[in-house]
Amino acid sequence: MIPISGGVEITLPFYVKGGFRFIQLSLSPDQKPLRFLVDTGSRFSFLDERYFTELDSKKRIAVSYPGGKDDSYRKIKTIQLFHNVFPIFKDITVYSHNFSGHLELDGIIGIDSLYDKIIILEYPTQIRFLEILDGKLSSISNLSGLERDAEPLRFVSGLPVLEVNYGTQDKSLLILDTGAEPSVLELPSPLPGIIEETFSSRSVSVLNFQGKVVNIRTRFVRKLCLIPTSICVEDLEILPSGLPVELSKPTNGIRIQGVLGVNWLNKHRILLDMKRSLIGIVGKDR
Repeated sequence: MIPISGGVEITLPFYVKGGFRFIQLSLSPDQKPLRFLVDTGSRFSFLDERYFTELDSKKRIAVSYPGGKDDSYRKIKTIQLFHNVFPIFKDITVYSHNFSGHLELDGIIGIDSLYDKIIILEYPTQIRFLEILDGKLSSISNLSGLERDAEPLRFVSGLPVLEVNYGTQDKSLLILDTGAEPSVLELPSPLPGIIEETFSSRSVSVLNFQGKVVNIRTRFVRKLCLIPTSICVEDLEILPSGLPVELSKPTNGIRIQGVLGVNWLNKHRILLDMKRSLIGIVGKDR
């Protein structure tokens, strides 16, 4: 934890196990750290069911994930999450989930727990939480460029989206999903300098929300440039389809056409100022 003018900056490293990138937080300062996936593509936050009791109330929620969906009653409770003695998350709502199979996690921090946060995503190594304690944050390393390029952050179905185009007048909405490793993109026809042809594919195994292994076939895009980010990514591995049905309906005439996953995030530094609904994106070299 680093004191800064107007608040504190907390940098948490990412750890990787079982194909998931997670941070470590504890339920109280004197307890051992647990593994939490930060998932901006999840509308809800979850905690392993062993941390609930029979006295906890239940609520019905519906979730969808690669290879299936679930609509069920889950136990619900309010918790805090600490980094050492500092409470990064205060009074957040979590639902019970059985993190079984190959899913070696203790919980998921969904977008519902991030609405009041200011965070900087620096995948694949770390995430920075900026906490305002008094006044306005300032003197934060590497923040000026992100703030200067910040644009209004939009939400669709509660999820953060980036409005882009591929060099044409047609706009697309792409979900920023820190819980997805490959990106999911329904790309238009190739456009020289903007979208260059896919050149190979492969079969990979991924874990879904139920801890089950799902075999999928991915493709590689030789070059992809998203406007207005002015950042091009080469050899991006994508799923050409697989969006949940509930996200495929147009919003104000613009349809969600994909998910920007961790492999795209790895190439950028991203400011998510949820307090002011702003997003700033720069390349790693800026």
